[in-house]
This record gives sequence, C-alpha cells and structure tokens, in this order.
Amino acid sequence: MDKPTYFSFTSHGQRFSINATYIDEVLALPEIMMLSEAAPDILGAINLRGALIPILDINISLGATTSDYHLSDSIIVLNQDQLKAGIITNTVHSLETASLEEIPTKSVNHPALANLRRKNMIAGLVQDAHNTLILKGPEHWLQYVEVQQVISMASLAGNPSQIDNAFQSPSTDEASLSQGPRFFPKATPDDRTILQQRANNLRQPLQSPETQNVKNLSVVALGGQLFGIDLDLVQEFIEISNLTPVPC
Repeated sequence: MDKPTYFSFTSHGQRFSINATYIDEVLALPEIMMLSEAAPDILGAINLRGALIPILDINISLGATTSDYHLSDSIIVLNQDQLKAGIITNTVHSLETASLEEIPTKSVNHPALANLRRKNMIAGLVQDAHNTLILKGPEHWLQYVEVQQVISMASLAGNPSQIDNAFQSPSTDEASLSQGPRFFPKATPDDRTILQQRANNLRQPLQSPETQNVKNLSVVALGGQLFGIDLDLVQEFIEISNLTPVPC
C-alpha cells in the first residue's frame, strides 16, 4: 500500500504535519481583512480570486492572545469538500512521504496540546527531532458553520466593490487605525504596500485577458544559467538516487 504524503510546516516554533491531500495552495502572506466578531481562532478573511477565504492563526489556537507577523510568512489554503480556509504559518517544509508513527495525544504531556486537543485538531504526536504534531483532516475541526459565518460577516462589511476597495487602497491615517483592529500593526509603510500588492494579485482570476496567451514554463538552473522548458513537455520531477553507470 502506498505511503501517504504529509505536508509539514512550522508555526511559532511548533512543527505540524497534515495529509497533503488537503492542501490546495500556498500563498505569500497578504493583507488580511480583520473580523473582530468571528470565532476566536479566525483572524479574518482574504479575497482569493473572487472567493472570501477565512484565515486561521494556529498560534491563537495554541493559546496565544496575539501574534507577530512577517512578510516571509505564508498562508496554507486547505480544501475539504469545497470548503476552504487558510492557516498562517512561518515556515513551509518539504513534502514527506512516510508512514508517520502517531502517538495518541492523551498519553503525551505536551504544552501545545491542551487547546488543540479541545478543538479536535490533533491526531497524534511524532516523537522526532521536532516533536511534530499531526493535524487531523479539516473536516474534524474546520466547522462549516464558522466558515460560513465569516464569509457572511465579510460580505456584510460592504458590497463586493467596497470589499475590493478595502483590499486595494486601505487608509493608513491615524483616524482609520483607531476605528478597529488592524492586521499586522507593526508593519512599516513599505511592508503595508507589499501586503496590499499581494492581496490585489490574489483577487485576480487565474485566466485574465492579460494571461490567456502566456506560456507556462518550468524554470531550471544549470551551471548558474536559467533555462525555461515548456511545462506541457514535462512529465514529472524526481529526486535522483542510485545512478547506474552505463558503459560507452
């Protein structure tokens, strides 16, 4: 039987793994629309190609009251039966094809487990160099009602054009900042510009008029030189091991 593939990431010093079948895509951290009345773990929402996606901060699930963010952070978009949500993470690691030996968390005294176990998020713990926590499938902890609540709240914040304008050109004066919570309060003006550019890019459809005639390339590096290969000609990417020399 094929071994499952796990996707691992680190959030605030704690390493997690989740079955890769739940991963839709990984995004560079954009500006997030804050929703103060959402469930405690849900920070806000982003506009992902016309769909409002709730964003969870797993550090809050771990018990922290606030989180520090960085431009190098990412959002992992999870998809469970067309129900999508994102998780903010500090570091994304490689895929791991392995049969992870899970230890039931009830028998493990681990400081990060109390809240996560209560939220039904954790399947077990791997006692490796990282003490990796194995997340259950999103269907166990990604509540449909909560997600729909966030989407409804974001929609009620204004009509779609108003929401888009909020993502495109937020006001940065002191009066607007005092009106409510603001994502990434320690961001510099330059950081804020980058966050907004990322958010604006995520709003665009994958096939816009400007990209319909664009060719997809696989870019590889050889001897310090970059080469592009038509992606339609690429069958797969593999790691080379145990090469066998062939005479002549």
